[in-house]
Amino acid sequence: MDYLNAAKSSETSVDELALLADSDYDFVQLAVVSNKNATASILRLACPKKFDTWNRQTIAGEISSNVKTPHDVLHDIGVGLMPYLNNGRGNEMAAEAAIKLCNNTSTPLEIIKSTVCSIDASIGIRKKIASNVTRQHVLEFLLNDPSVAVQKRAANSLVNCGHPAGGL
Repeated sequence: MDYLNAAKSSETSVDELALLADSDYDFVQLAVVSNKNATASILRLACPKKFDTWNRQTIAGEISSNVKTPHDVLHDIGVGLMPYLNNGRGNEMAAEAAIKLCNNTSTPLEIIKSTVCSIDASIGIRKKIASNVTRQHVLEFLLNDPSVAVQKRAANSLVNCGHPAGGL
């Protein structure tokens, strides 16, 4: 069986997935972190150290969306994505990863507040997050964003998700 098929297979052992998580090939790592059998330790091992490429940002997004991901790894992803949350060209996957981080119910709100939804992230990214996140606590936090545009998008998202609009 080739590496990619093994990484995708639900029959691949946890030990084999751990070996594949350290692959030199991004597409194999992406398949590993997308595998339902990936454990917290495998997700930690596969987490990129840098988020400077589309593939690494995509891997970070998949890890961010997994409820098994340890909090310290979620924090590292939030911090690591920050330089790429500037609406820059080629960083669309960083924004997608930030949205997945915010929608993961196991991501502590403090991590979100201090990283991808902080004022250090561009207004454009915070607007994108406010428009695409469904998690109530994140949207309620964004109701107090310095940008009125972010506040309005968060209020609209709250209504669209069936949550009260928080006074806006």
